[in-house]
Amino acid sequence: MSEQEPNECCRKSFFESVADTARQAIEDPRPVTKSVFEKRMSICNGCEYHKDGKCEICGCYTKLKLRLSGARCPHDPPKWTE
Repeated sequence: MSEQEPNECCRKSFFESVADTARQAIEDPRPVTKSVFEKRMSICNGCEYHKDGKCEICGCYTKLKLRLSGARCPHDPPKWTE
């Protein structure tokens, strides 16, 4: 298994992913600015672990996750941090 290949504990079903994103939104409901969202989206779109709008490392749907100010990139090291 490669360093970034998702392992069984990190793979989420659709419902787990939505629940995790909802939890993040409840904990910190502040949205990011449009420019931060676009920068994050650009980084994710160029990432080898971003497929069909979903991060293969954490299982989250990026269009939702990237809008949350408390969200973090799961890549080690993170590809975006703000």
